[in-house]
Amino acid sequence: MPSNKITSFAPVISVSVIIIVTGLAYISLSSSRIFTIFLAAIFIISAIQALFTIHAENQKGKKNRSQAVSDDNQNEPEVNWQENNEQNVGSSISLAEYLTINNFQLTQKIIDAIEWKRYELLCHLVLKASGYRSQLTGNGADEGVDIRIFDDGDRTKAIYLVQCKKWHKNRKVKREHIQQLRGQMATENVDKGGYCATSGFTKPAREYAMANNIELFDQHTLTKSFNELKMYDRQLILRELLDGDYWTPSCPSCGEKFAKIRQKNGKMKWGCKKVKAHGWTQMHYY
Repeated sequence: MPSNKITSFAPVISVSVIIIVTGLAYISLSSSRIFTIFLAAIFIISAIQALFTIHAENQKGKKNRSQAVSDDNQNEPEVNWQENNEQNVGSSISLAEYLTINNFQLTQKIIDAIEWKRYELLCHLVLKASGYRSQLTGNGADEGVDIRIFDDGDRTKAIYLVQCKKWHKNRKVKREHIQQLRGQMATENVDKGGYCATSGFTKPAREYAMANNIELFDQHTLTKSFNELKMYDRQLILRELLDGDYWTPSCPSCGEKFAKIRQKNGKMKWGCKKVKAHGWTQMHYY
């Protein structure tokens, strides 16, 4: 706490202040230039020593706090994310146990574990559980739209368009990405839209979205919306979301799971084996 830190430094600060004040007094009274320089050197060294002591104590406090956080993380059980059975695997816990322990709450670990297509499914299921008539667009080119929300009175008329992006945290959604959604809104004559992204948005993207009636949902907003749902709805969504292979990326063209394919440089990356069926002239790696 700040008060304890000040108390621990009080002796050092007090001694330094006394030396400095005494030195200044002698300087003002002494006519000897050498004696003046000597006293000035003493209280300058004392002041520097006090600063170094304070810095050392600060570093020690940071190290202790960091160690405490590390210990807390070590106490948290690891989850066997690629195992859907009820048994413990080594020192990890099963997925079912993890969900039960967390009261079927959506967590950052779950969002990190699922592939991009399951993230779209998550957004769709949250909207559906919230009372909206939500529909996923399916595989292939989505024209900048992953989810359409329809009017209850007219099921053929979309009233809200949603785009979803599960990207790395360092890859922010930019203005041009929001513009793609806005263009499709204009094409379908839809007034409102939403953009869901795990990585967040740049400032120009936020400004453009605000000016064009597009709501932005980052992972914190989505998590909050999910965790406010009833327990029964959370259970249904998580069971559907985490059923089967939810971690292997899906091909954006055909929807089938990618396979690990060796590149010319020898490295293994995700890719779809249906190169010719998609009309690709070469393999697209992800």
